[in-house]
Amino acid sequence: MIPAFRLVIALAAAGLADWLLGRVLPKKPRRRHLIAVGIAIVILILLQLVPIPASGATPFEYSVTVRSASTGNAVENAKIILEAPSAAPLVEYTDTNGFARFSLEAPFAGANGRLTVEVQGFARHTQAIDVTPGNLPGLLQLEPVTQSLELSQPGTNPASSLLADTPPDTESIPQSEASPRPSSICTPPADPTFLEPFDDNSRSWSVGDNIDYPYTDETRSIQAGAYKMSTYFQEDALTQSRLPRTSAKDFFLQSDFRLTNVTPDNPVRALLAFRGTDSGYFVARFGSDGKYSLYLRLDDYMNPIIDWKDSPAVQLSPDRTSTFAVVADGWQLTLCADGSPIDSITLPAQFTDGWLAVGVSSLKGTTSVTSIDNVLLDAPD
Repeated sequence: MIPAFRLVIALAAAGLADWLLGRVLPKKPRRRHLIAVGIAIVILILLQLVPIPASGATPFEYSVTVRSASTGNAVENAKIILEAPSAAPLVEYTDTNGFARFSLEAPFAGANGRLTVEVQGFARHTQAIDVTPGNLPGLLQLEPVTQSLELSQPGTNPASSLLADTPPDTESIPQSEASPRPSSICTPPADPTFLEPFDDNSRSWSVGDNIDYPYTDETRSIQAGAYKMSTYFQEDALTQSRLPRTSAKDFFLQSDFRLTNVTPDNPVRALLAFRGTDSGYFVARFGSDGKYSLYLRLDDYMNPIIDWKDSPAVQLSPDRTSTFAVVADGWQLTLCADGSPIDSITLPAQFTDGWLAVGVSSLKGTTSVTSIDNVLLDAPD
């Protein structure tokens, strides 16, 4: 059906043409009328080719606030993504008040699209939207990702300890207790289960260019008695290589790290990772900025167990070899730097058997070359 306003425009144009032609062809009315009708038809066809702006397609400002569904507190640094057909996504981040603002123009204004919110510690939120004033959500409430470790009773299989969303009769993972530990706990055994000096690659460590990891450009090689990871970080990310020995519940895991190149002002973190639960794994990191941490990675989120702390013992720096270790003993976990304990924590569940790994992590845009050597693992059979 032809919209009425287009038909009116075409008829008005025909009438004007007929009047003008009447001045030129006063004695040929039939010819004049046919020409006017032809002009009207051409104008109408051209008008049909011009799309009608969608209702609500006028550019407008869209403001939204993101809060925690459990506490009502503002959620800072939440990534909000607006998507619409035939358009590049729009991305904004919330401020300290959980507030973000978009300026919406075509093809977003007036379209049907999708809104996604992502932030660490909360479940990912996605919903369909009608991008018109008054129809967009002004408040988004995110569900926290609350992890707990279900307690394993002595004598039971610790592998039955599952991470879940606040299960009944469980205790949340505690923060670091900073309890004193004897320095001997960080002393490696004289006869470990596994020791890798990287004299060769007889244990088949992953080597080569562009290791299959989506957020880094990386080359791994064994050179001069060390495992070298040359990495460019496309995003804030971590990259790791698993030990050939892949099952350990109680363990002593240690490695030497040496930075030979690093982007100035961007910290690089030596990484010791281990699968400690059925659903996720732990990552201990020791940074070139003198900080360390212990996080639980679960469902693509890094959840702090020991959040970043300063320690004078953490001295990962270019052209200096540093030794870092993680010791798991029952429900006790200890982090070590150069043979001394720097922190320990008691978890409410024993670790399950699982893989162990060494690696590095850093921020987007960082280029680093890290040499890893003398990877040592001691674990009971």
